Amino acid sequence: MTKYDLYIFNPFRNGQATDDGSIDLERFKNRGWAGLDESLEEARKILEKLRKYQVNGYLVESRYRQPRITLEEARKIAEKRYSELVESGRNLEPMDNGYDDIMWWIFPVEDIDAVAKGLIPGMVVIGVDKLDGHLRTHEEHNAWIKRSS
Repeated sequence: MTKYDLYIFNPFRNGQATDDGSIDLERFKNRGWAGLDESLEEARKILEKLRKYQVNGYLVESRYRQPRITLEEARKIAEKRYSELVESGRNLEPMDNGYDDIMWWIFPVEDIDAVAKGLIPGMVVIGVDKLDGHLRTHEEHNAWIKRSS
């Protein structure tokens, strides 16, 4: 069975208190991985309880805590996709160095034509999965966001 963790982006703040003692908020005082290994259903219940105390995070498969694809490997994959986009006629700025975004290595690229037209966000985002190196799809990203809402 797939296990889930919470990636906390809005941590517990001192001064908040639980009214029923059902959850140890001290465990959720920092941004980052909470260190859970729960079923999706149980992780959702924990996240729901945390939100009562203005703590928020994303539900993420626990295996993403230890990426198998390095930033350097991901960059090579992203460079290939960047080249395909340029060869297809996209007018793009050079690719960013990349950064860590929980499940993906992210490489933002400014789309010169989109910016000139005033389109927002005016960029292409190339996301490379940290476990197997596949390119992130819009559907995959939207499903991840929906799972955590």
